[in-house]
Amino acid sequence: MGKKKINILLLLTVLGLWGTVAYKYIGHFFHENTQLDLSENLANITLPKTIKKDPFVLSTLTSDPFLKKNISPTPSPDVITEPIIPLPNIPKIINKPKPVLKPVKTETPFPEVKYYGFIKSKEKAEELILLKINNQLYKTRTNADCQGVSIIKIYRDSIEVRFEKRKAVIYKNR
Repeated sequence: MGKKKINILLLLTVLGLWGTVAYKYIGHFFHENTQLDLSENLANITLPKTIKKDPFVLSTLTSDPFLKKNISPTPSPDVITEPIIPLPNIPKIINKPKPVLKPVKTETPFPEVKYYGFIKSKEKAEELILLKINNQLYKTRTNADCQGVSIIKIYRDSIEVRFEKRKAVIYKNR
C-alpha cells in the first residue's frame, strides 16, 4: 500500500511541474504587450549647459604598496637651461634599396633511364635490377643511388625512381 501512495504523490508532483511549464509557455501568447512611451520622458530631461570640472590634487606616494616599504621622494635636479643653437639644414640622403635579383634555378634534365628487368636471386630476398642510365649499365637494388638517381620501388614491369626531388616511373624496355 505504501508504494501506491508514493506513486500517486510522484505523479501529482510531475503533473504539477509540467502544468507550470505549460502555463508559463502558453502565458506568453496571451499576454498583452505594454510598451512604455519613452519619448515623453526624454523630452522632459534637461542637460546642463556647462560641465563643471572637479579639481583634485595628486600627491606622491611615500610607501610602495607592493613591497610595503617607505620611499623617500628624491628631489629632481634643477633644470639647466642652455642657449639653443640652431642646426644647419642638412640635406637628407635617401638610400634607395637596390632591387634584389632572385637567382634563376636551372633544373638539370632528368637523365635517360632504361629499365631492362630484374634478376631473381636465391640467396637474397631483394631483387637485383638492370638499369641503363646515360648509356651506362648498372646492376642495383632498392634504395640504391646511381648517378643521382635513386630507386624507390621495384615492380615487375616498371620501377619508381627519384632524381633531385622529382619522381618518375620508368617502364620496362622490350
